[in-house]
Amino acid sequence: MKSYRKNAEEYAKWFDEIIRSYVEPLKVEWQPTESYLQRNALLVTFNFDRRELGRRQPATDVSPSDRSHEFQALDRFYKKACRKLIGSNYARRRSEQPLMIAAADVNHTRYWKNAGEIENVHLHTIWVFQPGQMKTFGDQCQGLVEIASGSCDVFRQIDIRAIGAMNVDGKEPSRVSGYVSKFLGFNTEMMAIGDDVAVYPTPDVC
Repeated sequence: MKSYRKNAEEYAKWFDEIIRSYVEPLKVEWQPTESYLQRNALLVTFNFDRRELGRRQPATDVSPSDRSHEFQALDRFYKKACRKLIGSNYARRRSEQPLMIAAADVNHTRYWKNAGEIENVHLHTIWVFQPGQMKTFGDQCQGLVEIASGSCDVFRQIDIRAIGAMNVDGKEPSRVSGYVSKFLGFNTEMMAIGDDVAVYPTPDVC
């Protein structure tokens, strides 16, 4: 197996492990993890307007400065989503926050045999919600975009898809985690971009 594929596979296995740990205390004892995910998880891809992204950085409530503009925008989006889902005191209620795993991707990684050009950095994210949260997230998503960015311009498109099948308990990585992690295998070797993965909630959210 080529090294970049092995690297991506290790990331995918890590994502699956994080998801299993998050879901375990939430699901019914007899419920398969995959069944819980089918009802409470989404694959959300964030595409950005390159011209607007760099100049629409808010003066307050900024994310850590060592994060890329894409991940700073995602950080604000996640916090606004938590406010909608949990309330204004969401930061003190970390155990109620949804799990979000985010990984950078670029165009054409599915077809790369060798590293290609870095075009259109976008973020694939896996969201795992607590019971009852996913519908609220879907209902409020467009409003969250507007609130998080100050306008819709920074997010050129947000693609939200239900997760129909995601077996995180098998020997092989799940297909969803494998899809999300595909660029990370290349970037581990290339270091083409310095900021490529994030997991929420994080300790500094508290």
